[in-house]
Amino acid sequence: MQLKEVASGLYYVTYAASIVFHRKIIGSMKEDELRAGFNWGLKQTWLDKESKKLIEQAVRQLAEGITT
Repeated sequence: MQLKEVASGLYYVTYAASIVFHRKIIGSMKEDELRAGFNWGLKQTWLDKESKKLIEQAVRQLAEGITT
């Protein structure tokens, strides 16, 4: 695992938190880019369980269209 991967993981977890807790996409990433990043994050063995759960919730909310 490299520092860039850890930074990417934190980046996607932050995006997931904004979707789950604020029902909003922060930053400039599009939903399809986020989905790809979230899928990447869920495959990382080093990412903790709580972070993956948050990402899974964000994926569900994106599928339901609950963002603004």
